Amino acid sequence: MFQVGQYFDEAGNRTGAGWNYTKLSLLRQEALTSHCTHGCSICRDQRRKYIFREGASPYIIAGSGAVSSNENGDSCSAGSINPNGFMYMETFYFAVERIKLLTSIDFSTLFMDTCYSKLETHITLSTMFNSSTNAILTTADGSFKRVPISYFVVFLGDPTSDISLVLQNYLGLFDVPQLSYGGSTTWLNDRMRYPKFLRVTPPDDEQVKLMLQITKEIGLKKVGLVYQWDSAYGQNGGKLIMDQAREMNVCVSYTASFSRDTDSVDRVARQLDQKSRNNELPLAILLFVDRNSIPGFLSKLQTRVNYWSPRGHFFIASDTWGSLRDFIDGTVNVVNGSLTVSYSDKNITWIDKEKGIDYFKQYLGRQTPENNFDNPLFMQYWQEHFHCFIQGSYTSSSDTQCDLSERLYNSASSHSSNLLTADTYSKNMVIAALKVAYAVRDLQDELNCLGSSSTQAMCKEMFGIAENRERFFELLKKVEIPRQFWSRKRDYQPLNENGDGKANFIVKNIVHNGRNMDYKEVYSMENGQLIKGESEPIFYKGGRPWVMVDEECQPCSCLNLPANKTSTHEEHDDHYTLTCLVITILVIVLTFFLCSTVSFLWSQRIIRNVMNRVTEIQKQQSTGELNSFTSQMIN
Repeated sequence: MFQVGQYFDEAGNRTGAGWNYTKLSLLRQEALTSHCTHGCSICRDQRRKYIFREGASPYIIAGSGAVSSNENGDSCSAGSINPNGFMYMETFYFAVERIKLLTSIDFSTLFMDTCYSKLETHITLSTMFNSSTNAILTTADGSFKRVPISYFVVFLGDPTSDISLVLQNYLGLFDVPQLSYGGSTTWLNDRMRYPKFLRVTPPDDEQVKLMLQITKEIGLKKVGLVYQWDSAYGQNGGKLIMDQAREMNVCVSYTASFSRDTDSVDRVARQLDQKSRNNELPLAILLFVDRNSIPGFLSKLQTRVNYWSPRGHFFIASDTWGSLRDFIDGTVNVVNGSLTVSYSDKNITWIDKEKGIDYFKQYLGRQTPENNFDNPLFMQYWQEHFHCFIQGSYTSSSDTQCDLSERLYNSASSHSSNLLTADTYSKNMVIAALKVAYAVRDLQDELNCLGSSSTQAMCKEMFGIAENRERFFELLKKVEIPRQFWSRKRDYQPLNENGDGKANFIVKNIVHNGRNMDYKEVYSMENGQLIKGESEPIFYKGGRPWVMVDEECQPCSCLNLPANKTSTHEEHDDHYTLTCLVITILVIVLTFFLCSTVSFLWSQRIIRNVMNRVTEIQKQQSTGELNSFTSQMIN
């Protein structure tokens, strides 16, 4: 099986000769400067920004996600694969397979690695869409292919708000429909500005409303806020929390923000430690930051904050945290008792409980390095996941031979659960793909392109006609999909009238499960209505459960409410404040009018006095002239 000699011994283990340890990976000397050949996973220093696969149809289904790790802000690292990004890729190909099954069209595919970087995404798109009519794509063999932009049927992406905005700057110019599975910022609410943008997730104001409702439900008097200021998601979320907290009469007594910069995260961690030490920090902190920033932030808190657990502090985190196990491993002192929000449309399922089939798990179980040809990074991830190496691949530093009979979801790694159902973004992508599949199918039906008639020239060029593309977008907005993934009965519309996902969430509580931490559902929201679960949330103080009592921190004044108003005052205080403002304005107006009147009367008096004096002077002058004339006549 292995080439015995300079690089492998008879047992298939590496001999160490001819291999060079580098910062990026373990590579053969000559591989450092050469491209990978067929059968070898893409070299890390040569990783492409997107993967373009040509199908029987020239029309393209595109998608995006962060596959490469982003360790330096806007610079992309070609090192280890981001497990969540790998999951997005596999979900994308799983979704495309379903589209092909439902439409009988073998679409070409393009998956773009955004690396969580707006700059990298901008560079990739500007290189791709370098003319008004054509896109320049790099094929699997490294050659360039000129493709009409109109061949892009739809873009399924992105899971982040920032990248969704960058995508719209390009896709909007060419009227390419974008169906996002995670871009939730309210900055994308304006359909006049973004007419071809749709999303299967609700805008962020809905989950902010849920987070604030939870604070009231569990009896919190005051909350804190930590958000990420250098992202559209965090910046917009922070503003929404402050605005809606004011409207909902929730007191925010502490705010802090950080960027992806390590020093910025460290500064906030030290500030939280100091505030907690001095009892100046509210028990609950609302967290609204990007997904790729959460692990570093929690890790800093774990090492910096000493009074967090003894004081009983906890987070109420937005959907970027969700229910990912990666985020709670090794951070027990800062995450236990926290509440996390996840978007979850329970009306859709890909698990057939009657037959015992998990369709995504079934798909993933079929994927091995021997048969997965759609995803060139599959071999590298397999080696990283199982800490092994595969013949012909120079991207693993392990000396253990890979067992190709393994399955990703069977391993003990915490990433395995993410590859199945823990990350709701993957389910969102499947929902988006079902919308695409049935919109294409309905367009085929309208054009009489189903069955044997699909070989007609008009059917082959279905998306090459502008009117058909417009009709497809209309169908994409309004088409219903099955509630069960395996069914053909279409009876559910996951989008509202504005083209946004419905306000369906679940809230999970991070609790102790033996020696481990686990997520337990405690609340849900369906169509904007908060629903209590069967279990009550559990909060911890000093690592032990306690009945949470929101003691007043000192001093903790409200930053978003007037000084004479606290979160426990009734709504009539709003009217009182408004009345005071109106009275103040009236006093100012009346004072101005009074002053103006007095000034006018005073000026009139002065004018009369002056006129009287002038008249007297004139009389005196006239009398003097008459006396002088009389004297002259007598003389």
